[in-house]
Parts: sequence; C-alpha cells; structure tokens
Amino acid sequence: MKEQTDATHSIENHPHENLEGFDALAELALAMHSSGTHGVDSIWRQLNPELWDLTHNPWAVLQTIQREKFQCELADPTFCNRIDDLVQARRASAHAPAWFQQTYPQSPLWTNVW
Repeated sequence: MKEQTDATHSIENHPHENLEGFDALAELALAMHSSGTHGVDSIWRQLNPELWDLTHNPWAVLQTIQREKFQCELADPTFCNRIDDLVQARRASAHAPAWFQQTYPQSPLWTNVW
C-alpha cells in the first residue's frame, strides 16, 4: 500500500501555488472545522458553483478551478478581503480557549496533555 502523503505535499504540487492568495484559500480548504462555516461556503460557491453544489468539497473546488478564473477572483479586493477576514477568524478560533479550558482552567489535565 502506498504511504499516505501529508496535506503540505499536496499544496506544494498544486498548479496555482504560486498565485498570491492561494495559501489562504488552501488553509481554509484544508481546515476541517471551517467546513461547516457558511461564510467559507460562499467562497467555494463563488469559485465554482456547480462543483460546490455537487460535492461541497472545498479542496476539489480549489484543485479544479481554471487559472484565469482564479486570477480574476483574486484581483477583486472585496473577494480578497472576505478571504482575509475568514482566515483571521479561523486562526482566532483555533487559538481561543475551548469549553473545557474555560470551564476548568486549573485542571491538571492541561499540564499532562500540553
């Protein structure tokens, strides 16, 4: 059986990896907990509405978008600002204390786990 590759390997071989803005979209596409965020859904729908409606797979949308369409969307400041806002919100959420951390801030479990 072939060894599974990590996500960064897939990103490095992506045909659009050298376009500014690709990294932020890849981060959103590969963030599993962002997959249920409707604000992020609108990004994928804008890039390829037909594929998004069929698959709801952001990585598939990102992998199959035509370069010209991708460049056109990335030239739109409103689109880029939405992406930046979503990335910042995702990062803030990832670093925010979770329910257990907030409810039991002095728990010895944190010293054993982290």
